Amino acid sequence: MNKHVMWAGAATLAVCFIAGIFVSQKGFDIQPENQSTTSDDADPAAIFEPQQDLAPDLAKALEEDPADLLPPEPQAGIPGVPPDVPISINMAYVEDGRYVVRTETGHRIILTIDPDLQNDMSSMMRNYDIPHAAFAAVEPQTGRVLALVGEEAAKEPIGDVALKAMAPSASIFKLITAAALIEGEGFDPATRTCYPLAGSVPSDGNVLGSEQADEACADLGTAFGQSNNYVFSRLAHKHLDSDELLQWASRFGYNEPIPFNLPMDPSRADFTDLDPATQARAAAGFWHTHLNPLHSALIAATVANGGVMMRPNLIEEILDPDGNTIYAFMPVPYKQVIKEDTARKLAEIMVYSTTVGTAAKHMRNPKNLPPEYIVAGKTGTLSQKKPYLMFSWFVGFAPIERPDIALGVLLCNPARWRIKASYAAARGLKLWREKKARMAKAQAPPATDPAPDEELPEALKLDAPAETEPAVEP
Repeated sequence: MNKHVMWAGAATLAVCFIAGIFVSQKGFDIQPENQSTTSDDADPAAIFEPQQDLAPDLAKALEEDPADLLPPEPQAGIPGVPPDVPISINMAYVEDGRYVVRTETGHRIILTIDPDLQNDMSSMMRNYDIPHAAFAAVEPQTGRVLALVGEEAAKEPIGDVALKAMAPSASIFKLITAAALIEGEGFDPATRTCYPLAGSVPSDGNVLGSEQADEACADLGTAFGQSNNYVFSRLAHKHLDSDELLQWASRFGYNEPIPFNLPMDPSRADFTDLDPATQARAAAGFWHTHLNPLHSALIAATVANGGVMMRPNLIEEILDPDGNTIYAFMPVPYKQVIKEDTARKLAEIMVYSTTVGTAAKHMRNPKNLPPEYIVAGKTGTLSQKKPYLMFSWFVGFAPIERPDIALGVLLCNPARWRIKASYAAARGLKLWREKKARMAKAQAPPATDPAPDEELPEALKLDAPAETEPAVEP
């Protein structure tokens, strides 16, 4: 078993421990991505159903109180456990399908991470020799961290990629801009905007110019699914100033330390002193923001959870040397980010991305996921020149009707890349769905044979059908 070593120190709720245990493992029948994207002819509006029962009691309580839900005060360290002694995750082992770390004091720390998901994604990223790669997954309704993978083939690794805000948000930031337009400006997924037909990067004239030059129109859902930079930069220029944009970024957790068991870089957004066109492009994902992969999974989880961001947690349980439970995981809301109706509309336009947009190639491939398993997501791609890296993102959650996983994937690819983040995300979702299906089957009550005929009441007994000769043509 190959394991990647990470370190942990003291933090909130318990002793801080890293969760990077990586085991080589063969993967699934998902075709590697080439450098083109395709989409099928599915109608997202026809398959999307409004989410129900996404933290309804919590959302209702928070709706009544307009103030954001503040994170709880950090709890004291666990008695008897040295709070500042780093422990190598190489000490972890699998016990009853869970990762367990035994401390020098004899305490046992049970992690929330799923060994199968963690190991498979780690193995896949190593096999593709990606300079920097991260896969983070959380349970939307609880904040349990299901996977926290960081792999690096670069000659100069940065370490803990899943917790570093090293990459630009790219078009993932369109999620924040879309939330601002929907909740702050009253937009709807069907709201149409016209734009000029030009290159992929809107020029100053495209953003600020006259609408008389517009040649095409798209509704907000289609523009989001196709990651239309013109629509989003033009809408941001018309409706969102720098203060509003920064406020919405802050609501989603940018520029603040999100409490976690491990040191975690804050995602960053800075629109200071930007000219109007540059600011509008930033709202569409062109630079000026950086995103942490675990934070990206939390953003997707917020949409899946009806607008409430849960506090991420890595520790399921801590047992003292005598086997007594001295800490047990309990879900803790971090804050209300958006209204439940806004979350529903965001989920709707995220389905455009995975059904007819930039992620459809892998998310609608029956070799990866069955047609009835609908994913909500968003892709992002941006490149830097020195040193060259192509930042490929996917964030999303599934299944749409009852989400049980939200994820964020970042691949920092070289010029000759082999896969993109949507491919890796599809692989992770395929693994998770199949595991959940196996678990449900194992937990189902055993089928019982019907009672023999002679035990039925006489009136209910059925006569055996008489044997007849097969029919023949006249």
